[in-house]
Amino acid sequence: MLIKINMNQPSEGPKSSSSKSPIDKDMAAQRAKIIAVFDYGHQPLPEGSDAARRRLEYLEEVFENDYSRMLEALKKFGISLEGVPTFEAIKRGLTPEVLKKASSFRRAFLSLTPPLTRQQMIMAIDSQQGRHPFIKANSIIYPTDNDLLWNEGQAEENLAWEVNIEEGWGNIPFDEAIYWGDERKNKSRTNHEQVKLWMQKYKDQGLEVMSGARRYLTVMIEALARGDFIDGNRREFAATVLNPHVVSKDQNALVGHGGWIHDKVHLYSTEPSRSDQTYLRLRPSVPVKL
Repeated sequence: MLIKINMNQPSEGPKSSSSKSPIDKDMAAQRAKIIAVFDYGHQPLPEGSDAARRRLEYLEEVFENDYSRMLEALKKFGISLEGVPTFEAIKRGLTPEVLKKASSFRRAFLSLTPPLTRQQMIMAIDSQQGRHPFIKANSIIYPTDNDLLWNEGQAEENLAWEVNIEEGWGNIPFDEAIYWGDERKNKSRTNHEQVKLWMQKYKDQGLEVMSGARRYLTVMIEALARGDFIDGNRREFAATVLNPHVVSKDQNALVGHGGWIHDKVHLYSTEPSRSDQTYLRLRPSVPVKL
């Protein structure tokens, strides 16, 4: 059963620093502690170091805070929490192996994807026009019904809550070694080649990658709820590839990607053979089994 979106739910948008909710204030304190104690969000800590061990132990507390923020974000966008797994249920899936993998992220975030179709999630975002200071136009997803682009070729059926640890903050940094095909930087790789190398990079680290529009839109909703967005024009534009498994296996498959462009969510595609696009990225991910 699909969860209904409450299109009439009031939303005040992101709060100013002077009117932060208890959860916002708590998360700000948590984040400051993480950065101060663990250098979290910067370079990975040496494996086996005291700081690395403490970070691993502390991640569970961070994810519990993320859980509260995620629920608040979904409610802000009028999405029902019916059937959402409890944190106690999720906690059982936060095994030492999962936590160790997540500790390598710049900022690992616990994401809860609701059992909604991608189009329903787009509607939830667009319903906040006039209420949210960032959302000023309808989202673009084209073509809407192409499962090869937006769901790794799978039909959106029998949807259920999904829990993943995602790299969910800001833009993924540009990787010169992936983009350039030679040391002199005279030849850039095709989009298809870049996707394959991004996947191999994360595989070598024991990580999976984010895939599918629904998971991407979940992370975007959380970012918008706290007054931010992912994959926008910051110092450089970046976009997350949403069908990496399809693209890596088929050199002719269109590359579906998501970003934040001109005050709206933008899900579009590009040719796999192009070799002049520097903005494609993949996001590392760790699934949490319930």
